[in-house]
Amino acid sequence: MRKHIVLLSIAVLLLALRAEALSFEKGLLVKNVRFFSYAAFTRIVFEIDAVSPYVVVKSDDGKSVTFSAYNGPLSVTASMPAVRDGVVKAMELRQESGRTTIVLQLDAAAGEVKDFVLRSPDRIVLDVMKGVVAAPTAPAERRKLIMLDPGHGGKDGGIMAAQGQEKTVMFEIAEAIKLQLLKKNADLAVILTRERDQMLSLDDRAGAANAAGAVLFVSLHAAPGAGSRVYIMDPDEGSLAPAPAASKTFIDFDAGNEREGRLWGSQQAAHTRESGDLGRRLAQLLGMPGGEPVQAPLAGLKAVDAAAVVVEIGMGQDRSWVAETVAEGIASYVRENR
Repeated sequence: MRKHIVLLSIAVLLLALRAEALSFEKGLLVKNVRFFSYAAFTRIVFEIDAVSPYVVVKSDDGKSVTFSAYNGPLSVTASMPAVRDGVVKAMELRQESGRTTIVLQLDAAAGEVKDFVLRSPDRIVLDVMKGVVAAPTAPAERRKLIMLDPGHGGKDGGIMAAQGQEKTVMFEIAEAIKLQLLKKNADLAVILTRERDQMLSLDDRAGAANAAGAVLFVSLHAAPGAGSRVYIMDPDEGSLAPAPAASKTFIDFDAGNEREGRLWGSQQAAHTRESGDLGRRLAQLLGMPGGEPVQAPLAGLKAVDAAAVVVEIGMGQDRSWVAETVAEGIASYVRENR
């Protein structure tokens, strides 16, 4: 009986090895190609029929990335989307010496390229990060990345007041804060979650900050009147502390697996103290009664893996003063805590 079990085990192993060999021989079939542009990176998604080894090679001059099958042919039944977002210049299908490859032509803003596999359905994902150019006076390794999030955008205009529409006013204030921050501290780098009038989900915004490695996230919204309020995540809402391997990348529409789905949305729990310190600093400078931020169940902050606050700005307030005040609060917090 034992002999039969051993023979059966060997047969199963041989079948597994044969299946793996057939997978290698079959190569890789790309059924569809999608892309998504975010403030911090461009995501290219290759929808495939089954997971198979692949190769991603960045050219020596850093101007292109080549994607191909590791062993066997690369078959592509999809057309290449037109990408020209400042990070990826173009995508093209190439045939050279009987070998098929997909080539990404990188644009001036392109930086590091990350690749990973997602399952159910099977996909290969390339994230081309947006490079941050350091000022001559500040070595790149010393620069701290601040993410400003002008609320609303696209079809979601927010509130309308005599001073304008919320999505437009918050974008203008975010740009003003960015300029003030760069004046106050050459060691800071500042990125906006949106660079134009576009609608982003809450996960889009949090994911962009996490993927870029932001140390601080400030979401800007409007309110009627001439006062400002600062909000932080209610600690009770983030009582489930993230596991050490909690995702720090954008996994909204491309959730990797069930475990990642559970972890996504718990990142802010690890930053309760930092967010409280930042919120208190801004609340005091903006003149909130008692100088304390308001704790609230803020869905937009749950997945942010950094100190994070929401600043609600009165539409009737002096925008220049608000921009300078928020910038001062951020800069002083970074100087003292980072």
